[in-house]
Amino acid sequence: MSLIQLIEFADDFSSIDVDQRIIGGPKWIGSAKFDIAAKCDEETARTFAKMNLKNQIHIEQSMLQALLSDRFGLKMHHESRLLAVDVLVVTKGGIHMKLSTNANPDLYADADGPPGNWKANGVTMKALAGDLSALPEIDRRIVVDKTGLKSAFDFTLKWTPDPATSAAPASGDNGLKPDPSAPSLFTALQEQLGLKLEPSKEPVDVIVIDSAELPSPN
Repeated sequence: MSLIQLIEFADDFSSIDVDQRIIGGPKWIGSAKFDIAAKCDEETARTFAKMNLKNQIHIEQSMLQALLSDRFGLKMHHESRLLAVDVLVVTKGGIHMKLSTNANPDLYADADGPPGNWKANGVTMKALAGDLSALPEIDRRIVVDKTGLKSAFDFTLKWTPDPATSAAPASGDNGLKPDPSAPSLFTALQEQLGLKLEPSKEPVDVIVIDSAELPSPN
């Protein structure tokens, strides 16, 4: 992973590979790739096994933040900046999604599946906005949830990936392929979910990198 991707995970950004949220730093932060092999002792492993996923991820993020400071000499700060974004809103006709039947939805659940064929179980609109941000059809713009919907939903979303864009990486592969007769992503959002994307300018939390250094080899 690149340093940008590591920072995005460590700081709990809702989307990965949306580089507008990382500002400054040396040129290599988005191009150089790093492998991190981490091991823990048996006591730590037992402690992790007793945690729910949310707490596990928070601990992993804290560990990664310490690693970035130690190995990369990373120094950074947060700012709010006005950026061009797409806002996710509900259409006039209302939503076409089912409230999740899961009484304890996973806070980190994502819309899962290959491009053009997503299935969601207990997914929040904040998570969906993050998933949409990573799609090539969005052209790497940040998607901000402005639906006002706080619940988690179950839905399927089928669209024809734009052939003019490169294929997006699948978050999961269950053998499904895009339906060539399906509508575009933007039409599918409206017709199948009752949602749409609108261009806007919104204050966005960004990270400004003050300094970073290439880590020495192990």
